[in-house]
Amino acid sequence: MIIKKIKKLLLIFPIVLTLTSCGKQVINCNADEIKLFSWSFNGEQGLSANLEFENDNAVLTIENNDKHCTISGLCIIGENSLLIADNSLQKDFLFDYKLSGTELTLFYDEKEIHFKKS
Repeated sequence: MIIKKIKKLLLIFPIVLTLTSCGKQVINCNADEIKLFSWSFNGEQGLSANLEFENDNAVLTIENNDKHCTISGLCIIGENSLLIADNSLQKDFLFDYKLSGTELTLFYDEKEIHFKKS
């Protein structure tokens, strides 16, 4: 009787383990964590920015009152830098970054934007 219960548990265990791990994504490096989340910034005087990822592409949108800029394209993330290759603008944008807890800071041309996970 006990052996039958143990056999049933051994049959059910792999199924339960598979079902509970399906939706989880493993974060191995900064690039994984950055790509896993959407990032947003809301500043003073109507300044806002959003950074989103889908597969190997990124979309960075910056708005300041009535001005709007979008940089989008293939994204390559290294240890300290993030590159977005925007084909429509025919330009590559290279940002240095710092990831700290729930905050991502992008540095570009002596300016910085402090994003929060959203």
